[in-house]
Amino acid sequence: MEMIRLEYNEYQGAFHFNYGLREPNKFAWMTICSSLSYNQSVEFAELILEKYPAINFETKSLNSKDYPSLELIKQEFVNFLLT
Repeated sequence: MEMIRLEYNEYQGAFHFNYGLREPNKFAWMTICSSLSYNQSVEFAELILEKYPAINFETKSLNSKDYPSLELIKQEFVNFLLT
């Protein structure tokens, strides 16, 4: 199973699936988890997009202040792993 580094950019309100082609924590893409399956990454991203409409593609806010912070996303990830 291919593992990825799940990254989040709080300025863009977006996730990135890094397959090792880019150094971690570059260009405002901050690591949420350094080794996660694709399916888990998708599941987590979908959960967050549903919970935070400001970063959902269909309802995305143009104001980055509306996006969840990196710390909030990290806490959501811990909660995700515990469920």
